[in-house]
Amino acid sequence: MDAIAQSSAVLSGAADPACARAAMSSLERCLLRRDDGLALLFTPPFDKGSLDLAYITGYPPGLRENGGQFSHAAMWAILAFAMLGVADKAVELFSLHNKVEPM
Repeated sequence: MDAIAQSSAVLSGAADPACARAAMSSLERCLLRRDDGLALLFTPPFDKGSLDLAYITGYPPGLRENGGQFSHAAMWAILAFAMLGVADKAVELFSLHNKVEPM
């Protein structure tokens, strides 16, 4: 599950509306860790297998690009929720990512 791919389905306008909503529902379910205050880039992190994925695997699992929180992916998800007309989800994710209480 990758936040950029899920959000791109919405932002590009390429996905069928039902598929776009399903993509963002999956993003919410799999990548938002509300209790930890995190919006993950993707899951699972790359820590098993023999593929050399360049610099990504140089980070421990869950840190930075290797499945951690990543600002531009969170911003794209915020925009995608807003484009879908789900303002409460956009505000919630903005607040989560920016560590502020929603109004």
